[in-house]
Amino acid sequence: MELKAVVEARPTDSYENDKEADIKSNADKSVIDVTFEAGNFKIVKADHSIGRDIDAAWFGLKVTAPQISDLSKATYDNGQGTTLKYFTAHEDSTNKANTENRYIYVYGSITEAKLTEAIKNGNTLTYTWRFDWDGDEKIDQTINVKVVTKGLTLKDEEGETLWNEKIAEMVETQVKNETPVEETTATEESGKDSQPKTGEEIPMALVGMMTLGLAGAYTFKKSNVIRRRQRQCSRS
Repeated sequence: MELKAVVEARPTDSYENDKEADIKSNADKSVIDVTFEAGNFKIVKADHSIGRDIDAAWFGLKVTAPQISDLSKATYDNGQGTTLKYFTAHEDSTNKANTENRYIYVYGSITEAKLTEAIKNGNTLTYTWRFDWDGDEKIDQTINVKVVTKGLTLKDEEGETLWNEKIAEMVETQVKNETPVEETTATEESGKDSQPKTGEEIPMALVGMMTLGLAGAYTFKKSNVIRRRQRQCSRS
C-alpha cells in the first residue's frame, strides 16, 4: 500500500509571484521539501470564517491523500507537538467518496515580526507538517517548507512595500551591530604591556580611563619630586 501524498504549491490571494515554488523529495517521497524563494506576498485581513486567524500573507500547499480506501484514521500535525487533526475532518475536496481525489490545503503565515525574527535564523522561515496516513501512529510522510526572506517582498493591502531585500539587509546589519563585542584591555604580562591585536580598537571609555590614570600617575610623580626638593632645602 502506497502511503505517500502528492504535494503541490497552491497560489493564494496573498501570493503574487510568477515563479513557482521549488518542490523536491527523497527517493520514496517520505520527505518532501518545498521552497518559496524571491516571492511577492501581500498581507490580507483575518477571516475567522475560513480559519484565517491573523492579518498576514499566506502560502498554501495542496496535499492529495494516497489512494487508499480508508482515510478515517489518517491524521496530521504541524510538527510542533500540537493536537492531531483528522484528515477526513478537514478535507477541501468536494467529492468525499472519490479516494483518488481527496485533498486538503495547508497554509503557513508570513508577517513582519516573523521576517524580522527569521534573519537571526539564516534568513528563512520554516514550517513542517507530518502525516500518518493509515493511523498506526507512525509518521508516513513529512513536508518541510522553507520561505527564503532574501529577495522576498511583503506588501500591505494597498500595495505599499513593508519588507524587501534592502530592508532585510538593514535589519541584519543592525542585529550584527547590536551583538556584544568582547573588549580588549592593556594588561601587564611578564613585565611587558600586551597590546590589542591588529585591527582591534581600544574602546573610547577605556581610552578615557587610561588617560586619567596616566595623568594621575604623572601628578603623583611630580608631587614626590617637589616634596624631595623641599626636604633637601630644609636640611641645608
